[in-house]
Amino acid sequence: TANAGEYQLKINNEKREHHDVVQIDHFESYANVIYKEIAALKWANHFYPDIPYLFKTDDDLIVDTILVSSIGKLLLTNVSLHDSFLVQNRP
Repeated sequence: TANAGEYQLKINNEKREHHDVVQIDHFESYANVIYKEIAALKWANHFYPDIPYLFKTDDDLIVDTILVSSIGKLLLTNVSLHDSFLVQNRP
């Protein structure tokens, strides 16, 4: 459809300008989510083979950035601070 072509043009412009879109050709369904995961891992391995951690999210998820930041600090420093978000809010 015309809308699909317009969206693809916008996506291509975003990819060209920011290099921040990984796009694969597959039928969108919950059963095919694994293909997006594998594509993201392949992309990261190709462009950033030495990164210690990879965080992948999707457009229908809400990310707790404070929690992600605390987990990142914990993983990078291997130190659990008593006043950290993780310790203060553990179950």
